[in-house]
Amino acid sequence: MDGGNGGEAAAGRPPFQGVAKILILGSSNETNTCWRAFLWQKLRAAGVMNFDFVGRFNTGPDCGVPGYDKDCEAQAGTIYTSLSANELATRFKTNPPDIVLVHIAGADARNGTPIPKILDEHTLMVQQARMVNPKVMIFVAQHTPQTPNTGIVELNAALPGWAMQISTPESPVATVDLYTGIVQATDQSDGTHLNIAGSQKAAGWWLNVLLPLFKP
Repeated sequence: MDGGNGGEAAAGRPPFQGVAKILILGSSNETNTCWRAFLWQKLRAAGVMNFDFVGRFNTGPDCGVPGYDKDCEAQAGTIYTSLSANELATRFKTNPPDIVLVHIAGADARNGTPIPKILDEHTLMVQQARMVNPKVMIFVAQHTPQTPNTGIVELNAALPGWAMQISTPESPVATVDLYTGIVQATDQSDGTHLNIAGSQKAAGWWLNVLLPLFKP
């Protein structure tokens, strides 16, 4: 599984000079775990201060990172493919993002939703984000493991090809591998949700694709 093209999205683009608005689109692995907190912490530790997590919701555990920015577009139990174009548009219009981090559709896969339908929803999401910001950068995670692992391997295998087809120089779309390297016995609390160790891993992988956008 190749999720490594995320780091190539910054190629040829100058580092952000103003404040970059980062919108995190997800479900319970975003609202109930610590990877957002750790990513915020890691970015600041790397000297990146010109970013702002945005979204209509302000939620999540403190994770030993007091004062971190909890704004996001994540709701536990989200069935991704049930979101209409208008519902997706609202998420982006309310807080127009420069960067979107996407980790979603685990529940859809578990429910047996066909992979092409999930990819169509990703396409709809990209279209709605680009209508708000034609230069938006979108990073879609190859989903973390879950129990049962229904559809996840198949979805993750399909994502890089989908991303290459929809990506443009003006608005890059890339995948980030959050699957390989996650050990369910040690990195998840219940076979689906990331624990502290898993959250640290995921935050590090997100950091790897974000840092080139801020540092020359």
